[in-house]
Amino acid sequence: MVESATEGGNDRSPSLIDDLVDIYEIEIQNFLGREETSIKEMIGHIRSICTSKNPSPYLIPLSCD
Repeated sequence: MVESATEGGNDRSPSLIDDLVDIYEIEIQNFLGREETSIKEMIGHIRSICTSKNPSPYLIPLSCD
């Protein structure tokens, strides 16, 4: 959409396109920030399971290293 609205980057985009891109960037950063937190929590949980005395049989093939 941006590429066609700017003739491949040769023209300035309409303000509506600029606003949409700005909103998208903000929303995707918020989403990725939340997902990063979830992923880090899952990694911590998996590490704690690996170091427990009875690791899950599903994690044993991963070597838990």
